[in-house]
Amino acid sequence: MRRQNFLNFLFLFLLIAEAAAQTPRVISIIAKPHADSIWVSVQLADMFHPKIVNTIRSGLPAVIRFDFRVLETPDHEIQQALRSLRIVYDLWSDRYHLRFDQREQFVPNFAELEKICHNFEEPNLLSLARLSAQKNYQLRLQVAVIPISAKQDQQLRDWLAGSTDTAESAPGENRSAEFRLNISKLFSFFGGKKERPFGASEWAISPPFNMK
Repeated sequence: MRRQNFLNFLFLFLLIAEAAAQTPRVISIIAKPHADSIWVSVQLADMFHPKIVNTIRSGLPAVIRFDFRVLETPDHEIQQALRSLRIVYDLWSDRYHLRFDQREQFVPNFAELEKICHNFEEPNLLSLARLSAQKNYQLRLQVAVIPISAKQDQQLRDWLAGSTDTAESAPGENRSAEFRLNISKLFSFFGGKKERPFGASEWAISPPFNMK
């Protein structure tokens, strides 16, 4: 069992190290108030390294992780929102399954999947309740594409079925916390304490926005 766990971990290490040669790029990020929430639109590029594509096509799930930070000043983050898009190829139906929070979508080919993943939009990213009408804000974003094990995949599905993963989530969500911890450990191992872990994009910052 320990040998198998080691081999699985080694496989993930090699996969992420290879993927680091081509990391995602955030082309643009726009944030603005929408009703009582922050609406965000993101344009991305270079999301899928060939090794990641082959892994997804083999049936192993992958996760696109979006790490959003609301900035009051360049050095002061006041809110965080984590979003994850789960991707899996269904070998039986020959189509791709995307799962984001409670939303699901099936696409017939990888080109269509890539088009969807390169243009991300979220109308209710975070509540405006903590923002002041007298201040300007910016939104930071880092994106990573992560291959995951079967165990982490089940934890992710449990988490997506039960809650939205944000910094405002209620405490006591054990399965959600366990999955976040596993992913955090994986990032920490490969990236140490760096601001940019292996396989992740550079941080991108939106133009200033306010509540007016």
